[in-house]
Amino acid sequence: MAIKKEYLALQKQYDLPPFDDMNKEFEIDAIEKFLFPLREVRNRMIDQLGGHACLLEGVLSPDQKVSAFYEGKFLSKDDLGRAFRTYKDIMALIRMGQNNALAFSEKVDAAFIREVWHQWPDIKTALRVITQRLTQGWSSNIQQKYQVEYFG
Repeated sequence: MAIKKEYLALQKQYDLPPFDDMNKEFEIDAIEKFLFPLREVRNRMIDQLGGHACLLEGVLSPDQKVSAFYEGKFLSKDDLGRAFRTYKDIMALIRMGQNNALAFSEKVDAAFIREVWHQWPDIKTALRVITQRLTQGWSSNIQQKYQVEYFG
């Protein structure tokens, strides 16, 4: 596993989180090209954070999607506040990572990885609460206000 070997060398050099823990949370062993290891890890983290940001964006600002329309109703004011704070934290990290991408520096990438790792437990906890509420919302009886008709 060349990825792990390269990461372990960089882990010592830059005081990075343990490989197995990073892999568990961000699936870094799925990175196919490991030409610039820390850049690839940074990008993997940004991608995962982006997915979570999209979920939160949907409930915070529902658009024409039926799922977003309903999910916004599943959350209390406190939940929506938590969702916005988490969204804000995630977006700050994503923008930091995008800015760091312009530096082309292992040292800067390592600092980003450490910062995301530091904030990840709180973000993950908040996401779990929010997604649990959404799951419960979909599992409950949703009143159907729209009559679905077949136009065939």
